[in-house]
Amino acid sequence: MKRPQIILVDDEIFFLRPIVEELKCAFPDCEIVSLNSEPAFQKHVGSVPDSSIALVIADAILGPLDRGTDVLLFCRQRLPHVRRLLMSNKASREDLEDAINRCALDGYMEKNRPLRPQDLALLKRLLATLRTAEPVNELSASKAVNDLKHLDAGSRKQANLYKNAIKELLAFVFYPWLVSPRTEVPIRNETKAVDIVLQNAARDGILADLKRRYDSLLVPVETKNSKTLHSSYFSQLEGYLTKPVGKWGILCFRGRIEPKHLQQVKGAHNEGKFLMLLTDSELVGLAKAKISGRQSRDDFSATLDQFIRKRFDESIG
Repeated sequence: MKRPQIILVDDEIFFLRPIVEELKCAFPDCEIVSLNSEPAFQKHVGSVPDSSIALVIADAILGPLDRGTDVLLFCRQRLPHVRRLLMSNKASREDLEDAINRCALDGYMEKNRPLRPQDLALLKRLLATLRTAEPVNELSASKAVNDLKHLDAGSRKQANLYKNAIKELLAFVFYPWLVSPRTEVPIRNETKAVDIVLQNAARDGILADLKRRYDSLLVPVETKNSKTLHSSYFSQLEGYLTKPVGKWGILCFRGRIEPKHLQQVKGAHNEGKFLMLLTDSELVGLAKAKISGRQSRDDFSATLDQFIRKRFDESIG
């Protein structure tokens, strides 16, 4: 099993090298990776399994243009399970508060050499409490299936209940390929929040193909507790499909897929995006098939692949 990675991003080589050696001594069970810029960090993220990265430490200032907060914001959006820590001896209180809010920091440490005991203690604490992507169990999935039966389609008051039920079912049906579901995730300059975001951890099959084709390490999901799909719903989801999220998203609703809906999906395909329509009845059917245990994991994976491929084929006409 590969060792978890601690990534240190700093453009000052004279500082970077001794700190790397300190971290190697303090955390012999981890692999220490040193990078000097945001582009180098993004390239590294694209070359290793998401689950291999445990902690990212970024200097607040990376040369004349780059900022460590951009590294950590990218990390928050693409690798939500990873612990994030800002390092600086120049950040003002206002800068620090902004970084905490934008990047959802797990901690802050002053830039010192050698590292202070309290800094090492903070790193040990963060590594001891790593976020994991646990699967939703059959009991929770069955409850979500039952909850959907009692929700009124079209009720705005029950929109959050619908969203939460869909989140549970997505996490159950798509595990271990789509993991770490989160709700109300800020995307697109932090001004909008998508209903649900899943992390694409697939290594093979159609989900891995989609990850490569659409650069979709994250999969945004919009949920509509409605039997009707308005054109604005498609536009809303399309607006989220930009870097660093990727260009594949899911639109889940309570009605039936109609030819006019597929025309909207084909239009998005012409723009290089894949909008996957998913009705809650289809999701419930997949959940029940998995709960029944009649299929092996490989057989269920094949069933899911076939379902998604059919929906993708519909998108390209």
